[in-house]
Amino acid sequence: MAGRAKPRHEYLDEMLRLEGRGYPSFHSACKGCGAGDPLFRCEHQMCFGGSMFCQGCIVSEHQALPTHWTQEWNGSFFERRGLKSLGLEIQLGHPVGFRCPHPLTAIKTFILIDVSGIHNLMRASWWPATARDPQTCATFAVVRLFQLLNCLDKVSSHDFLRSLEFLTNNDGFSPLPDRRRAFRHIVRQYRTTLMMKRAGRGHSSSGVSGTAQGELALQCRACPQPARNLPYLTHRTHRRPTTPPPP
Repeated sequence: MAGRAKPRHEYLDEMLRLEGRGYPSFHSACKGCGAGDPLFRCEHQMCFGGSMFCQGCIVSEHQALPTHWTQEWNGSFFERRGLKSLGLEIQLGHPVGFRCPHPLTAIKTFILIDVSGIHNLMRASWWPATARDPQTCATFAVVRLFQLLNCLDKVSSHDFLRSLEFLTNNDGFSPLPDRRRAFRHIVRQYRTTLMMKRAGRGHSSSGVSGTAQGELALQCRACPQPARNLPYLTHRTHRRPTTPPPP
């Protein structure tokens, strides 16, 4: 029994170590610039292991990963911090690391829905709920995930977003803005666009506006269709018409 208990203690020790700052080699100097006593790390150590960073470096390292959550050491334990609160700014239409010469300020209440939770920031390649002055976007990854869960497991948009809210903050003391209506609108747009894509409307000269009634409908595989999923029928009611004999 003693031999079996040792691995359990090792597992517990490792879990407790992950709750703290780790080895001195991790927290003695910032991995980016080398400054002493860094306080920030990526939550769940998703991209840099247990390495610690100063505020400037953790923001710089996440320019291309804006939907990650970070943690700040407060002297006793780690507290979750959003990248926006640390100073991360994302500019649409420009590569990572380039600043726009004529930037425009986004809406302060802009919300991004992602598989990692619900974020209050902005970035390119996100699906906006509206084409004019959007306040809500969803990443392609979260829309695809909901599409599969909805089709296979019948997960509703309400339960799906509720799960993301709990993933973001499940203490119940910091309610998140309700963007269910906007998310459902995004999903409807996504599904309609997928139908247009699969019907070849993107390669048609008439485009989406030239789509005829019923052109996006799919033929039912279960319905009998001669020459497709039924052999040629020889019953007299299905025989080809023949030329009548002369009188």
